[in-house]
Amino acid sequence: MAFGQVFVNWLLLGSLYAAVALGFSLVWGIMNIVNLAHGAFIIVGAYTAFWLYTQLHIDPYLGIPLTMAVLFVVGWIVQYVAINRVIRAPLLVTFLLTFGLDLLITDLIQQFFSSDLRSINTAYAGNGLWLDSHRFRSPDRSSDSRVTHGGAQLLSHTHTHRQCYPCHRHGP
Repeated sequence: MAFGQVFVNWLLLGSLYAAVALGFSLVWGIMNIVNLAHGAFIIVGAYTAFWLYTQLHIDPYLGIPLTMAVLFVVGWIVQYVAINRVIRAPLLVTFLLTFGLDLLITDLIQQFFSSDLRSINTAYAGNGLWLDSHRFRSPDRSSDSRVTHGGAQLLSHTHTHRQCYPCHRHGP
């Protein structure tokens, strides 16, 4: 049972990381802009969903379209005001701009929401999922550390590590 729970947690967390990486690589590949503020925009989306839930009592899943619309408008404004001015500039200029945006957004979020730990606790948050006679709970911090440790073991003690880092052991 523990393996199934860890596998589901790994799958959910890996899917989240893949979605973040996909957005980052699409912006880099299509626009040739390394958006260092990508993570800050993700946090803006999370706080938008949190605000919709706590202030307007909109379920997080039902608030996804509204959160997407808010982030679309914010992204369009940032693109129009800042990014378009440096789109053909050297790479270092886009690094500096997006790094500055990251700092600005992070500080604004901290001013508006503080640094306290926050979470969205819906009525169905701890219910989990039943498949046959097995119950899969929602991911928790201990399972995250197990997945991280398992990934580190996979990369350091298997053939996969040698495939990922061929020059590391054998030289140039």
